[in-house]
Amino acid sequence: MSRLAAINSLAAIIKRVCPTTPYLASMQRKTAHIDIRVEPQLIARIDAWRSGQRVPPSRSAAIVHMIEDYLERDPQPTDTP
Repeated sequence: MSRLAAINSLAAIIKRVCPTTPYLASMQRKTAHIDIRVEPQLIARIDAWRSGQRVPPSRSAAIVHMIEDYLERDPQPTDTP
C-alpha cells in the first residue's frame, strides 16, 4: 500500500468515526455575507479571544459567536415611548 493510499484510508476511517462539525454547535449555516473593515486593535482582541478557545475558530466564526452572545445578553428595548 502506498503512503498516500494509507493516509487516505486513515482519513476515511477518522471521518466515519468523528465527522467534522462546526466549531460552535449552536451555529448554523449563514446566508448573508457581510464585508467589514476594522481597526488592527480590534483584530488583535478577536485573535486573543480565539487563541483562548479549546478549538480556535476562524475569525469569521469568532465574530459571529461574539455578536450572537452580545445580542443574547443585551436587553431588548421596550416599545413604550
